[in-house]
Amino acid sequence: MRVLRIFVVAVPKGIFVAPLLLSLSTSDTAVECVVEDKEYTYTNPNNMVLGNHESISDDADEDSTVRVNAEEESNEDGNHVDSYYNEESSEDDNHEDSEDEHHDNDNRGSRKLPTAEEIYNSRGCWNLSTAGRPLYTEEDWERFRQVYKDTGGGTIDVETEVPDDFVPPMRSGETTDGKGRGVFATRDIQRGERTYGGKKNFAFFRDGPSYRTFLDLLSDTEACDVMMWAWTQTSKGGMIDEPLVLLPLDDNSFTNTGGDEANVGCPPEYEDSCGMFDEFALRDIEEGEEFLCSYSDFVERDIWERFGLS
Repeated sequence: MRVLRIFVVAVPKGIFVAPLLLSLSTSDTAVECVVEDKEYTYTNPNNMVLGNHESISDDADEDSTVRVNAEEESNEDGNHVDSYYNEESSEDDNHEDSEDEHHDNDNRGSRKLPTAEEIYNSRGCWNLSTAGRPLYTEEDWERFRQVYKDTGGGTIDVETEVPDDFVPPMRSGETTDGKGRGVFATRDIQRGERTYGGKKNFAFFRDGPSYRTFLDLLSDTEACDVMMWAWTQTSKGGMIDEPLVLLPLDDNSFTNTGGDEANVGCPPEYEDSCGMFDEFALRDIEEGEEFLCSYSDFVERDIWERFGLS
């Protein structure tokens, strides 16, 4: 295991250090970081130990520059550790890189990033059974949403008309037909009733690197779940249409597909008014019945390729 020690001596407000460190770490490189006298330890991307990287820039001056020093060290086995980054200069530093340093940086920048399938395989997702997978608590979902925020996650410009006090009439649980997890009605629901809505619990990824960064901050089991739940779709109803990787960070992630037997979605008579986050009962649903949507209604597979994930 190679060890890379980093000193970040000044951080402008709004800069998140975790994505920077993720770009430095590899499967065989551990990262030790000191940020303005606070220590943060980063192992490999599949087993990340996070510090409170949001707070480290709270007291920094807005005009300060980021300076990163990477020391060359040897680990306990005596293996030499390369310096990944030299000091990044501000406008007044007049720092000049050598031709070799420029060449190394160019090579790192052109490194092929893993596809979603390669990440899926490296995390061992094929070995995970559908049975016995975790049912996440609200505290778990809140942790996922916080990780998303900490890595710079935002929202999209799509208006939703969902009452503030709306609570989806669903609960998560295990299915009885071998699918694994699912969501079930908590009461009888009439056709046309709203079953889900709103974007507040969604994560939106506008490119491949932001999606990879989010995955890198999760355990193997969590990352494998995210890769099962996420889909690609073009946003509708905002100022502009944009391709996205979408991920609901709540129990709605457990909704299985029913194909032609789907019982939640957008009824034909609501087609002109359904928002991209709206789901309604397509027929009467009894308490305890599983919610089933139709994945084919919204998935646009070509976006994975456009984002370098396929």
